[in-house]
Amino acid sequence: MKFRIKIISPIGILMLFSCMFMCSKSNAGTTDSLKIISYNVMNYGIGASKSCPGLLTFKQHQYLRTILKYVEPDILGLVKMTASPSSFTSDTVIDKVLDSVCYHCYAHSDYTKKSSYYKANMLYFKTDKIGYISTTYLYSDSGIADINLHKLYYKAADLATTHDTQFINIILIHNQSGSSSFLQRNSEMTGVVSYLQKHFTSLDNFIFMGDFNTSSIAEKTYQFLINPADTNYKFYDPINKTSDWANNPSDYAMFLTQSTRATSLPDCGSSGAMTEVFDHIFPSGSIMYGTDSLRYVSGSYKVIGQDGNHV
Repeated sequence: MKFRIKIISPIGILMLFSCMFMCSKSNAGTTDSLKIISYNVMNYGIGASKSCPGLLTFKQHQYLRTILKYVEPDILGLVKMTASPSSFTSDTVIDKVLDSVCYHCYAHSDYTKKSSYYKANMLYFKTDKIGYISTTYLYSDSGIADINLHKLYYKAADLATTHDTQFINIILIHNQSGSSSFLQRNSEMTGVVSYLQKHFTSLDNFIFMGDFNTSSIAEKTYQFLINPADTNYKFYDPINKTSDWANNPSDYAMFLTQSTRATSLPDCGSSGAMTEVFDHIFPSGSIMYGTDSLRYVSGSYKVIGQDGNHV
């Protein structure tokens, strides 16, 4: 079995961006591919209030439908959704959005709530291509949702007879935000990496994705992954950033993912402006270089909706 993986990143609902990645499998002369998205949907599922009169759930559904109909993901990671009630993060996204993209095509990971934070991260996937095995809680901290590891498998056409498949491990995260919170982000990342070191001897077909809230390439949150002391736990940045986007945003204009507005609007979306690369999809080496059946499609990492002309 062989896969290729392609990464794309769609412009985020409520003016944040997210990232997408694509993978392809070849078996008995045929090739298949998987589109994988990570997406910060900010206050998705939280209704309008006096302070946020423009935060309308039905509009959020409409915006997300438009984006996902365009991208048609096979695997979708949504971070920073409302987590109360928990049924919203599982059922409503499928009923109100994904069924419009492909009717009764999607399922979701298990919902966890170890953290006291009121938002959650969830993984969705097309059941014709992807099978679900488990969700394992890895780490949480105050101000962030549970960081979970989702184990999936590819449904080959001959799976019933060969019983041969390929596993895909996806870690979905939303790190603590804010320039002054880098120490907490470091702690969160240390917690996840410590779990991986304890339970895995190496990273076979892992993808670490979400909103990392990284302020620069020098931040330890970023370096923990792409330049670890133990290279058995190294992740790769497909963009291969060599300069600091915070000081040189024009170098990465096609990949900036913070916010499309500089001031606050009635929907209470982020107002940080288009200056940062907060969202990432980091594949492990086996995916980046295709050493274990899955391969990243070179040049496929995209930010959907980003035209590269605004910094």
